[in-house]
Amino acid sequence: MANVAQKACAACKHQRRKCDQNCVLAKYFPAEKSDDFENVYHLFGMQNTLKILKSVEEEEGDATIESLIMEAEMRLEHPVHGHFSVTRKLSIEIEKTETELEFVRKQIQLFDAYAKEERMSPTEQLFCNKLLGHRNVIGQIMLMTSYSLN
Repeated sequence: MANVAQKACAACKHQRRKCDQNCVLAKYFPAEKSDDFENVYHLFGMQNTLKILKSVEEEEGDATIESLIMEAEMRLEHPVHGHFSVTRKLSIEIEKTETELEFVRKQIQLFDAYAKEERMSPTEQLFCNKLLGHRNVIGQIMLMTSYSLN
């Protein structure tokens, strides 16, 4: 049987050594993924990458390497704060959207109350007046509902 020449993985190619069957990183960084390996190597180094990989169960290896690759890419795109800047930006957007959603839900409650012709407390009337920017909101809503009923 002839030995099939194995192409060196990205890690072994980087270290300029022959890639053998025992190479831990060959599975995760084939020769085509040399850019991914370079990014991970630049951020974590060879020893830390191997330590991280050895600290997880074998079935978690793929997810671990994907996580390292994503973190290295984020650090490349955002050198100062890495993935934290992206995470923080998205968190702020979520907070703003949740605040806006709560505001819209309160508006819907107010308009539902008017539609049912329920009496509102003075505080609710004041809030509604400020919300819509009208002085006589109740009268205007009543006019709108009476026109829509006809």
